[in-house]
Amino acid sequence: MNFKVFALGAVLGLAVAVAPSCGAATKCSVSNCKGCCSSDGKCVADPNNANNTSCGTQGNACVDCTKTNQVCNKSSFQCGVTGTGGGDGSDSGVSTCGGCTTSSGLCLENVSFTNCGANGSACVSCQMGQYCSNGACQTPDAGTSTTGLGAACTQSSECTGVKLDTGFSAICKTSTSPGNNEYKAGYCTRRCTSNAQCDTGNICLTGAGVRGELENICVKGCSGAAGSCREGYACYNFGNNQGGCWVVQSDGGIPDRYDAGNPNPTAAGAACTTDQECGGGPGQPALGCNKELLPDGGPSGYWGGQCAGNCSLAGESSFCGDGGVCQGYIFNVGAPGPLVMYVCEASCVPGMAGTCRTDYVCDPTPNSNPARGSCIPDCRKNPALICNTAADCNAGTGLCN
Repeated sequence: MNFKVFALGAVLGLAVAVAPSCGAATKCSVSNCKGCCSSDGKCVADPNNANNTSCGTQGNACVDCTKTNQVCNKSSFQCGVTGTGGGDGSDSGVSTCGGCTTSSGLCLENVSFTNCGANGSACVSCQMGQYCSNGACQTPDAGTSTTGLGAACTQSSECTGVKLDTGFSAICKTSTSPGNNEYKAGYCTRRCTSNAQCDTGNICLTGAGVRGELENICVKGCSGAAGSCREGYACYNFGNNQGGCWVVQSDGGIPDRYDAGNPNPTAAGAACTTDQECGGGPGQPALGCNKELLPDGGPSGYWGGQCAGNCSLAGESSFCGDGGVCQGYIFNVGAPGPLVMYVCEASCVPGMAGTCRTDYVCDPTPNSNPARGSCIPDCRKNPALICNTAADCNAGTGLCN
């Protein structure tokens, strides 16, 4: 499954922020910043993201290395301990190191699965499926571990054996996200966007909102044989003959399809100034309005407003109104990791002029129907807002590069 990446933010459906794929958010994130994100939500771009007081890359939070008497390495963009080399590894004078040491002589105190080691040993990159713990690469036991993926738990801190990537944290699930089904005795897991993040033989569960699980999480692999899943769980075939242990109802059946409500009578993507203009019955409308102006009066990037909404629990484009499309996105919300959600947008035909309203362009990013795109804000109207920097806006297509 291919997903777009959230950028501009707005609160829609289920009180979850959603956004189009094309550009920078009003808040810095991994999806729109190649440098690091400051505490006030702004992107610190090259070369300032290699300063000792603002060190970081790939949309991670900027770190003030001076608070730990360290310097910023200009190659790895991590805080480390050096002599007089200014953090660029040009000086070989390395002080006592509690973490690992890079080939250029930089000490990385904050080790990770890509730079693992202890007591000044050479940094090593752990293999796929491993994680760094106490300075050593560890391989969780997916079958018998009491702390790894699928293990019983009462709180997330117990799930120490779950394989993690930088920026992720373990989760102890006790119920599905809307609370309609129970994870019996708890379930150690983590968020994911691919099977590779879940270690060999395990599954990244996405798109299960139709069965009441909004989170994209790893589930323990299984063979389908009796006893391959613990009590309270069944082995489901998630495609390509890949089995995963997930919640089962007391009668042994799959969780019931979640009732997401009636389809919206208003097409997604319509102009709006209020949620009520986007249709729906009493109570929370199926679609909400991404208003043109933010609460502080600044532009949101949704020119003329845009009706959009959360279709994760419905899983069908028909829920989005006539001419709408339910499009998958990755919304970067920080730890415990990116959240995959499905958003109602106006559908369009890539390459065909006039299928999106004025100031919107057709994004051809592949989804379940490669011949069907979705309408997002034209970056040419405000390149710096939509794409973070004006240079990233494609003057020919109106899409961010």
